[in-house]
Amino acid sequence: MLKNIFVKRVLTLLTGTTLAQALPILLSPILTRLYTPAEFGQLGVVVAITAIFGIVAGWRMEFAIMQPKSENDAFRICSLTMALSIFNSMLTFVFLVLLNDKLEMYLDDAILNMIYLIPVSVALMGVCQSLNYLNNRFIKFKLIAQGKVFQSVGNVSTSITYASYGSGSLGLVLGHVIGQAVHLTIMSKTYIQWLKGKSSLKYNLLRTYSLIKKYKKYPLISAPGALVDTVSLQSPVIFVNKIFDSTAAGYFSFIYRIIGGPLALVSAAISQVLLQKITAEKSNTVNQLLKLVRVLLIPALFTVLLLNFYGEFIFGFVFGEEWRVAGSYAAVISFSVAIRFMVTPLSMVMAIEKNLKLGFLWQAIYLFVIVSLYFFFHNGDFDAFLHAYVIADVLMYFLYFYFILIGAKRI
Repeated sequence: MLKNIFVKRVLTLLTGTTLAQALPILLSPILTRLYTPAEFGQLGVVVAITAIFGIVAGWRMEFAIMQPKSENDAFRICSLTMALSIFNSMLTFVFLVLLNDKLEMYLDDAILNMIYLIPVSVALMGVCQSLNYLNNRFIKFKLIAQGKVFQSVGNVSTSITYASYGSGSLGLVLGHVIGQAVHLTIMSKTYIQWLKGKSSLKYNLLRTYSLIKKYKKYPLISAPGALVDTVSLQSPVIFVNKIFDSTAAGYFSFIYRIIGGPLALVSAAISQVLLQKITAEKSNTVNQLLKLVRVLLIPALFTVLLLNFYGEFIFGFVFGEEWRVAGSYAAVISFSVAIRFMVTPLSMVMAIEKNLKLGFLWQAIYLFVIVSLYFFFHNGDFDAFLHAYVIADVLMYFLYFYFILIGAKRI
């Protein structure tokens, strides 16, 4: 198995993923004693808002970096998406300024005091997404892995440092932003080398415009779909914070961060290599996906069983008694985390141009289901909402898997 080039590339990314997640997980018992569940909830809301704006910062044109045969065209698309990300972060700032009064109705003072860090985070997120796909195209998986590791180092070290100043949730948010900045610094190496090596290359705006026309499905279909998908995934934290309280939002976001985070990065490592492989080969896609599902089923089941039998003990012992109740919530959320872990890596099939409409259809259905839950549970209790949310999530990801298999057959 280790001789397989696909496995080698996944393991390269997983090495960085493991190190990147080991640091925040190992230091989480310190962070949970420095910051309250409510402060983690405020971080969760800021990160959720950032993700909603940031996911479409580059109009999803970063996916097109993988498509053209010409390296010059890939360079042009990457430059375009980075410029768009910075421009859209400025629009985010204007949007937040104009809606400041209305935001006071939905967000507490602690979040409002940090609201203008969101445009900075949006810019960093968008540029990093572009550089990530550029490095993926040139098979710079070691650099991608290094970026993840140093991002975690910057994030955790900043959060711990600012906690000593009694900064509250601001320390967690600054850690998130500085981690992104460190990530960008590492990931930009390939782009900078390319610029130096192509100093004589004229940046042809007409050619860039033709590339936008050629890959217009990404901004026209993939971008709205990604926005819908991200709103579906991130809005529950905002909803829980508004309807229940910051503590419930803290438990909710922290569980997905601690349990879902490592599994999500493993999924991301697999999906990046899978996208590169599918783009290059375009054969036997369905068989590849089914093999991956069988492999991913083992850690998914282990996670579910572990948390359902020992969740409360683990959270209470590791993170402190204040977090013991989060263990019972984690047992429920584990089903959602497991199904996402198994299906999300396969979703790269939907990044292929001919499958964009099919992906958007699922994203629209998913958003409708999640918004419907908000309508039914806006006066309910948190436990009831959590169980309904997880059941809906599991069913929707089974549907997504079915859609992915349809898309794979098209390839």
